[in-house]
Amino acid sequence: MPYDSLYAAATNPALIKRLTGFDAPSLEGFLYPETYSFSLDLSADSILAMQTGEFFKRMRSSGINPDEIPNFYSKLVLASIVEKESGPASEREIIAGVFANRMARGMRLQSCPTVDYIMEPKGIKREVLRYRDTQILSPYNTYIVSGLPPTPIANPSVESVIAALNPKPHNYLYFFADRKGNNVFSRSYEEHLQKQRQYTKQ
Repeated sequence: MPYDSLYAAATNPALIKRLTGFDAPSLEGFLYPETYSFSLDLSADSILAMQTGEFFKRMRSSGINPDEIPNFYSKLVLASIVEKESGPASEREIIAGVFANRMARGMRLQSCPTVDYIMEPKGIKREVLRYRDTQILSPYNTYIVSGLPPTPIANPSVESVIAALNPKPHNYLYFFADRKGNNVFSRSYEEHLQKQRQYTKQ
């Protein structure tokens, strides 16, 4: 299946509405991450229907009804960021709580994966973002734009959706990856910098 055919179908407003019930710009976020078996002659619409069908099946089996949740699409956008930011599954609700705390205080999310989302289609992938990357003008760049991106930046697992719907209450406002598969959380910028210095010395 050519990429262009899939992309055209995934951004078709009529198909999006039919498969999800939402007036979203694309199916990104609703294409559940799983291994699928497709016949070679399957149409783009049918492939996307299988993936979105899996998404809603997983939601229902977890007791989540997207139609009954206010601002579910915004929660899905947040879940996609949580999916990309988290290491162990145990961190997901904590990370969702960090972003909930930042938004409640009017702080920008400053999430690196939202910048990666801008750069990766251009073939640019960095282990650590550069300052100039964080200044790219884009509605997806949460370093310069307040609030959530306009659409999901990934297709989140049901665990990340649950985390976005139930952020863990805490006072953390910052975190960074320790390069060992975990994140380190802080309540203030000063504490954040101090912990970063400690990890740099290790």
